[in-house]
Amino acid sequence: MNPVEATGINPGDAHNSSEFVARLRRLKTRTGLSFRDIERRARQQGYSLPMSTVAGALNRDTLPHAELTGMLLRTLGLPEDEVARWLEVRRSMAEGPRPWRAEAGPWERRVFCRRLSFLSSGATRRSTSQAGS
Repeated sequence: MNPVEATGINPGDAHNSSEFVARLRRLKTRTGLSFRDIERRARQQGYSLPMSTVAGALNRDTLPHAELTGMLLRTLGLPEDEVARWLEVRRSMAEGPRPWRAEAGPWERRVFCRRLSFLSSGATRRSTSQAGS
């Protein structure tokens, strides 16, 4: 049985940071480890993972730092290939949607280019008007 089947938790199903953190919480709950147990286990594995840090990360809706996420997943006992998968999902969420897509249609490309043009011309006008003052 693979780790996803064992835990029943797939990070790839998360659509936003809140859902990603909810899956981390569910994973922690499934292990049955307390925050103190996690801190102790992490120390045994050579990590510094205070229980207050873990509790804080799991009780908010923003993405925890990648390093913290990796240490937590390893401490919870996930194999390295699963840790890598979780971190990849986390990385793609942290990057957010790309402003320019290769498959964007002509209309989307025009709008995007106009926005860039508008932003850069606004910055130029401001700097020119400030120079004359």
